[in-house]
Amino acid sequence: MKEHIPFKYQPKFSTPLAITGWWDKELHAPICLELTKEASVFYQGVDNSIVNALFECDNKTGNYTFGSGENVISELAGAPSVLQETGLAITKLGDSEGYQLFYHDNKGLVSMLSSTDETDWQYNGPVSRHKAYGAAIAAVHTKSIDVSVVWPNDFANLLVARLNDDSKNKWSLESFPTSFYNSTVTNNSDPSRDFFLDSAGGQFSSFEGSDVSLSIATNTDSELSVFYIGQDAQLHGYSGFYDSWKQEKGPEAKKWPEADDEVGQLAVVSPPGSEEMWIYYTSQGEVVELHRDGGGIWKDAKMPSLTTATNVNPGSNSRGSDDSSGTDSSSIGEETESATDSSSAESLATGAKAGVGIGVGVGVLVLVTAAWFLLRKRRQKTANEVHQSQELQDSGKFELSDTAKFELSDTAKFELPDTVKYELPGDTSYRTS
Repeated sequence: MKEHIPFKYQPKFSTPLAITGWWDKELHAPICLELTKEASVFYQGVDNSIVNALFECDNKTGNYTFGSGENVISELAGAPSVLQETGLAITKLGDSEGYQLFYHDNKGLVSMLSSTDETDWQYNGPVSRHKAYGAAIAAVHTKSIDVSVVWPNDFANLLVARLNDDSKNKWSLESFPTSFYNSTVTNNSDPSRDFFLDSAGGQFSSFEGSDVSLSIATNTDSELSVFYIGQDAQLHGYSGFYDSWKQEKGPEAKKWPEADDEVGQLAVVSPPGSEEMWIYYTSQGEVVELHRDGGGIWKDAKMPSLTTATNVNPGSNSRGSDDSSGTDSSSIGEETESATDSSSAESLATGAKAGVGIGVGVGVLVLVTAAWFLLRKRRQKTANEVHQSQELQDSGKFELSDTAKFELSDTAKFELPDTVKYELPGDTSYRTS
């Protein structure tokens, strides 16, 4: 990297961040390895616009460097407005179906921008006419062009919006754990009439919708799993279909350790067409990796290793989909298990093959998450000693130091030099304060 890499469109201080890429079936590798060599990063500019920037991937080192392209996609799409403290979530629908970006407009409505290989960015309108509660958004591509998006509906409930291939551009909406009284709520439903909740319903554990950070995953049956870190600093998960949700039975502490922060940030990865899942958050001062294998068994939590990011095994239960989801990576399968169980060292080039960013996940760890977790905690520790210059906040100046290599070191300590002054928050549901 150059010593300083200025963005053409400066990121807003504490911008939300969404990153996406896809997996190539024939190469069994992220598309950046041989073709475009670019990761697509979305952030909020200092003028509240939504910007798409490209980062180039070096498949030999795993480093990402600032690319040549930046576009203000909210302007290109003709979006009427963007909320000052929006959330961001991104999905990629395979090779040619394009991107779908979810954000809040200035009325607090979760809305969508989209693009394909044949079309530029366009504004698709609100996903729901009911105002969202808080700034968290998470999205996942399930199959075909089917997409699911989740966000807080109020202080105690989540709203799940589903767009299916046969739904003729109509979003079906559901609330859980308390469902809507009206069973046919859509993106055209009237919030003053159709969004009343049933009188009976369940209750989330240690949940408060205004502060929560969300991640969403899927499996081979397109069943959804929603995860968050509660006010008790514990990981919580719920899985289900259409008004039929159940709480994930959390395993023992060595598999789901306590997070460092109450209502902390997390990243979830689930390759489409696979039962496997990876979850990342901070515990005891380190980023930890939780892995559920193809048989539904949770492994002991551990530090992320470079062997986590091996290529897809064609014989695994992954079908080698064109994109990965979860907020947001490669499927691992038998090849990864054997590599992980052995103590043989893998190069960062192999580690980089986890994929470009996939909403939030392994790719984001390589690019951003490790830096963000550490810098966020460092900022919290020094908040009473060092005050951010108001001039810098107002001007939105944002530079990446040459020392911010965005890579996982061999020791996976995630330490970054003190010269890195500003962070890119590494999850799609980051809430600015």
